[in-house]
Amino acid sequence: MAASGGHVDVLKFLLSKGVDISIRDKQGDNAIYWAARQGHTDIIKCLVEAGVPISTQNKSGETALHVAARYGHTSTVEYLCSIEANINLFDNLGETPLHCAAWHGYVQIVHILCESGALLTLQNKEKETALHCAAVRGNVDCVRVLLEYGAPLNHTDKRGSTALHLACQRHNMAIALLILNAGCKLDILDKETGETAFHCAAREGLLSVVQTMCSLGIDVNIETADGWTALHLACKYGHIEIVRCLLLVGADPDKLNKEGLTGEILALAQGFTNISDLMSLVKGERRMSFITQLKPNPQPISRVKLKLLGSTGVGKSVLVESLKCTYLSSFFRRRLQPAGHTNSVKQRNRNKLSRQFSLPTPLNYIVGNPTYTKGVDIQVINIAGNKEFSVWEFSGYEPYYMLYDYFLGDVNCIHIVLFNLEDSLDEQMAQVIFWLNFLKARIHPKMPIDHCGKLQNTAQVILVATHSDKSISPCHKNSQGNLVNDEAKYILDKVTTMFQYDLDICPQIFILDATSPSSNDMRSFKQQMSLYHIHNGYVDGTDQAAQIILLAILRRFFLKTMTHVLCPQKLPCSNGLLSAVVAQLPEWRKAFHSYPVLSWLQFTEHIRGSVNPLASEEDIKLLDRQLQLMGEIVYLHSQTDLVVLNPQWLGSEVLGNLLSHERISQARVTGCFTLDEFQLMYPNTDALSLIQVLEALELCSACEVDEEVEYEFPCLNFVEALDGLWVKDDERFPNQVYGGVRLHTSFQSGAQLKYLFPRIQVCLRRSILSGEEEDEAENSDDEAKGKELKDADLYQWHHGSKYCCARLEGIIDMDKNEQYLEIKVRGPEGERANLYYFLEDFVNIIEQVVENVCPGLCVERYTLSPMQLKQHGKVVRSYSPTELLRMQMDNRSSVVLSGNIKEDFIDIACLGSEEILETVTLGMDLPISHLTIHTQRLLSLLLDPPEAMGKDWCLLAVTLGLSDAIPSLEPSESEATCVSQTQKVLQEWTRRKPDASIRHLVSKLKEIGRVDAVEAILRTGPPFKVLSFEDQMTEGSGGTQGTNASTNTLSNLSR
Repeated sequence: MAASGGHVDVLKFLLSKGVDISIRDKQGDNAIYWAARQGHTDIIKCLVEAGVPISTQNKSGETALHVAARYGHTSTVEYLCSIEANINLFDNLGETPLHCAAWHGYVQIVHILCESGALLTLQNKEKETALHCAAVRGNVDCVRVLLEYGAPLNHTDKRGSTALHLACQRHNMAIALLILNAGCKLDILDKETGETAFHCAAREGLLSVVQTMCSLGIDVNIETADGWTALHLACKYGHIEIVRCLLLVGADPDKLNKEGLTGEILALAQGFTNISDLMSLVKGERRMSFITQLKPNPQPISRVKLKLLGSTGVGKSVLVESLKCTYLSSFFRRRLQPAGHTNSVKQRNRNKLSRQFSLPTPLNYIVGNPTYTKGVDIQVINIAGNKEFSVWEFSGYEPYYMLYDYFLGDVNCIHIVLFNLEDSLDEQMAQVIFWLNFLKARIHPKMPIDHCGKLQNTAQVILVATHSDKSISPCHKNSQGNLVNDEAKYILDKVTTMFQYDLDICPQIFILDATSPSSNDMRSFKQQMSLYHIHNGYVDGTDQAAQIILLAILRRFFLKTMTHVLCPQKLPCSNGLLSAVVAQLPEWRKAFHSYPVLSWLQFTEHIRGSVNPLASEEDIKLLDRQLQLMGEIVYLHSQTDLVVLNPQWLGSEVLGNLLSHERISQARVTGCFTLDEFQLMYPNTDALSLIQVLEALELCSACEVDEEVEYEFPCLNFVEALDGLWVKDDERFPNQVYGGVRLHTSFQSGAQLKYLFPRIQVCLRRSILSGEEEDEAENSDDEAKGKELKDADLYQWHHGSKYCCARLEGIIDMDKNEQYLEIKVRGPEGERANLYYFLEDFVNIIEQVVENVCPGLCVERYTLSPMQLKQHGKVVRSYSPTELLRMQMDNRSSVVLSGNIKEDFIDIACLGSEEILETVTLGMDLPISHLTIHTQRLLSLLLDPPEAMGKDWCLLAVTLGLSDAIPSLEPSESEATCVSQTQKVLQEWTRRKPDASIRHLVSKLKEIGRVDAVEAILRTGPPFKVLSFEDQMTEGSGGTQGTNASTNTLSNLSR
């Protein structure tokens, strides 16, 4: 009893009185056994010192090590192994402690036993090894450890099953793949079923297992003891993807089983007509032609996208027209204007085509060029011979910017950023930096980080300066005959340095000039003459010759740049399927001309029905990527994934029209339309179908207006905020509690959040609607809940939203300079915890939109002063992450508001809620795995470069106790890319110490004198995190990143 209860003092007293400590109970269990069962390691130590044997077996044959392993007492197992307990003893069932641990899934115990020399070949009375036990129970991590220590792969149990058989029978695919990759035999027959694991996987529908076994070279026509092949089984049990896989690797569709039936007949008998149809299509030689079509070619795809970015009036459209021709039919058309035409671009820029002058300033959208591009104009052009580009011209008209993330983000293309040399140097610089930041923000950063924080997936960018003949600063030709401009070169050098770790900017700037040619130009023209077909022009011979020369140089430059910025190895290879589908697309577009959109399922069916019935899901996903890179389709992820067969229809006809200046000028100011009203806007397309596309683009959401369903388009909402939306003395809120957050982007990133606001408003509406639907279903019989639902309301205006739910309300808007987003909430005194989650839900929706639209944008969360929010002052103090983290470093519980006035952390972060405070983890105490990719990049930028005294990442590794790992962290010559050593250090530290905290890292950085790295963490690190239930369950795992989302939706508070 003393040993079982862990009473050390009682045990020592009994020992002092001479009690027989080797006594056993009626099951033969001694004191060490009972201590091990309860995990009392200190008791075991005491008993061992007193001379009690540690490997005594009870009547069931179990030792203390068996029972400790079965109950998962890691420290006890570790101690028993350290004092050389017999780890390979069998119990009466023939099981060792390793069998027990593997069966119950105790990974650390399995590791300890293996490390201590447990025999992995031992089998129990069922002839099962420890690997069998782990595989049948689905304990993936145990299997992984056993395989690392060389567990036998091909041992069979009494039924003749290997561990692979058991994993397949139990649908444990991850385990099956681990065993396959470890090199097991593929053709062992189960004595009971007469099947190999291959047959079992085909029968059970385990596609990835079947694919892996095929790639490892199994005989796909191998038969069971009853004469069935894997193809027969897949056909009978209706697994069409496995049928496709097997046919692709050579399975015989005409093979008969012992009953004389083919797979086609077996499928038809079970009602799987889709499989029987497939089998009939691949008979004879047709199957080989389909298989050949799916094999990759050595050459990459033949066409990539050329994306043109720049403000209105910089010459994007004219550049496109010039590239389409064999000569420049007036590179800048104002050169060919009649003599009486005197309007300059500067004059046009001063003419605002504003919607209405009474609206706020942001609504007075500038249209510098009345013939501006609408939306995204997409054309396929041939720049030189057979060099095709899909040219995507992005309009410089601001309302379209909110949608460009759907068309940017791919780095396997060329981005051209244009700017106008007629503008002042400051304006040129501002435009180039804006578009580079815009592009950078829409590219999802991928891990791992390269040296100095450089991303591995950087976009390729060419800078093009236009209107050189009207440039404020002079342009001249260099010794090679190329135009140069000192200001343009200054801009190139400046932005190359600024974005050197974010973008790959071509080291040459291209300056366009339509003036007289030089002799070098003429020689270039003659060299390139055979490549181009010359058409008659609209200008005289001299100008025509000059412009032909310019185009030749331009084309030669693009071809040279393409090889410079595009690595063919990064592009997917072409294949016959791609060629066949590209040939089919014009016909499909013609058939669906009014609505060229298919669901993913329809797209898949078209591919298989019209092109290749053997195309698997993976084949079609690859095809989708190839077509997107070529600019042939647009893929939209939504509840029903959509494939747009005609990108020009979407970019220009739909989006270009919807957000055009003309539409904005004429649209209803509320931005809400009934289905019939929307149908009038697009008479040639079914309105409901088009709404589906626009909802996928987060342009609109259904809403109820006067009990009628309408569609709300926040991008067309130009309503001004009403007075009295957020007044101080509101009778509904006596003793109200306030809280708020301000979301900033870095100064260098520019004002990008304003383009996201309409998308945020759509997501707010959707979140509320989805929450209301759930609540209505749950509370249909609850009148009180129903009344609270009716009290919920969302009111939206231009760049602002207010949501009320029961007694809580929140408001989101932007500052007048559109630099940051501000979220404020308030509610009654007794609702502090609910108010906190209410605020978090608002912030999480916004941060999710930012993550989806601008994954490369670093957003900092500032916390607003509750005290000043309650006072409704014009200026409200916000606490930066740096202030809150520095407070934690100094072990303070408050922050200075102003003068001698302080605010407590509980009020700032938790809205005064003790309940929330109990679940808060301070930012300094979070594991370092919570550092964002932006923080990690900053640390790499600061610590990777070698200093005069050595390498600081190396010094950090020594300080963290990782001296032994330094050789493995050094870059090797065989590495394709140089991964950041700082990131490697942090990853290794996390692996060894999963609970290593940000506070610990900061202290170590201070030790090596890198205060700048500490400041980077304070500026971008998380100030605190409130753990959700899931976080608390997995706390200490060190595997979480980013801001935690609360478990509530905006509407769940009404429950």
